Amino acid sequence: MMGLAGFAALALALSACGSGDSSEETPGEDLSRTVSGGVSEWGPEQTIVPIGVQATDSAPNSTDAEGNPTSYRPENIVDDDLTTAWRIAGDSNGVQIVFDFGEVVRLTELGLVPGYAKIDPVSDVDRFEQNRRVETVVWDFADGSSVAQVFDDDPTMQTISVDVATNWARLTIHGTSEHGGRDFTAISEAEFTGRTAF
Repeated sequence: MMGLAGFAALALALSACGSGDSSEETPGEDLSRTVSGGVSEWGPEQTIVPIGVQATDSAPNSTDAEGNPTSYRPENIVDDDLTTAWRIAGDSNGVQIVFDFGEVVRLTELGLVPGYAKIDPVSDVDRFEQNRRVETVVWDFADGSSVAQVFDDDPTMQTISVDVATNWARLTIHGTSEHGGRDFTAISEAEFTGRTAF
């Protein structure tokens, strides 16, 4: 769990994110296109599905208890399947994941399932308890704004409200739990709600 010193460090990191240059390159590809155009009208609220997901690193492919191949690529976070996940070795502090929306959207809500929300169908092992779970992240956006999110230790979608026009969202992990046998950090799913421009 995160103590007082951890929250102080998070506050410092959030301040740094908010004061950064929004034209800075994001991992793997320049997704920091300037949010412009003066959008005056937005459509109805809907699920916003990223057109691309990138992470600074990922765990190598593995196998499940039955020997079937399992991948941990970043795209697993937006495949609408809780039994798949992005995963990385260790506590993952400082690791970033970038979600590219392909156009300017107005986000109203976002969040994560902060772990590997899977019960192995063969071994009956709870992968959520076995791997590390995400406790705290900072989201930042193309307009230079940032918001922190703290998670309960529960394998459900946990969201926060926002109000930001952006064409990408970048997640930075700032705290994870201890592991229960496998020293990996996992995220099963991310979710974004918002409006697209007319």
